[in-house]
Amino acid sequence: MKTSILPHQLATALDQTPGGLAMLSLDCFDTLIWRNVYSPSHVFMDLGEGQAAPQQRTYAESCARSRAALRMRRNEATIEEIYEALLPGQPETAIAQSVARELQAEARHCFAFAPTVALMRKAKAAGLRIAIVSDTYLSRDQLHALISEVAGEDVVELIDDIFCSSEFGVAKSEGLFKHVLLNTGVAPERILHIGDNKSADFTPARELGINALHLVQFSDTEQQRLRLEAAVGAIFNNAGGQQLPCYQPHR
Repeated sequence: MKTSILPHQLATALDQTPGGLAMLSLDCFDTLIWRNVYSPSHVFMDLGEGQAAPQQRTYAESCARSRAALRMRRNEATIEEIYEALLPGQPETAIAQSVARELQAEARHCFAFAPTVALMRKAKAAGLRIAIVSDTYLSRDQLHALISEVAGEDVVELIDDIFCSSEFGVAKSEGLFKHVLLNTGVAPERILHIGDNKSADFTPARELGINALHLVQFSDTEQQRLRLEAAVGAIFNNAGGQQLPCYQPHR
């Protein structure tokens, strides 16, 4: 079985996998859901006037993860814990409002990737179970709601299971796939997992005997072009010293 797959090849992914598949497993961000910005952190530039700067939001996440590791011996943090670190001493209502504001910003910049949706429909038509396995600070319910909003209710209805690292306390590279196997009861050789991060989606899945493919979004030339666009955008796309998101809808 090959190790990587290009976006236009997703339509034939099931055909190129050994027979007997029972489940299609997908990464969420940059596999099912893509963003119209160069980096996920660019979403933090669109949280609204008077909100935390992207650097503050990123630092708060680092603090929340460190706190979770020290206090609860887990390497993953929730979005609520991130905002508790960002807004110490604030009431739960303020934390909830900030979380909602970020989820709204995320939805504004996310879109469902059509080839992946088509693959999901093909898998469901073949009787396969579909799972989303994501390294994310979002909860299952939050990720479910985001997918529904940006991809549509008809797409989210194709999904049977959602596994979020924040709820299990471990990332995919640390053992999240073991929870997938335990909770679904599907044998690893009967699962195909596809994701864009080789170290998170391909290597740990293959180590457990799961069929896995690394989704290569862009060629090296395209990656360089997008990177240069973002760099130039960071220079020119600002107002009064405040950097603004560099949109890349052509992604």
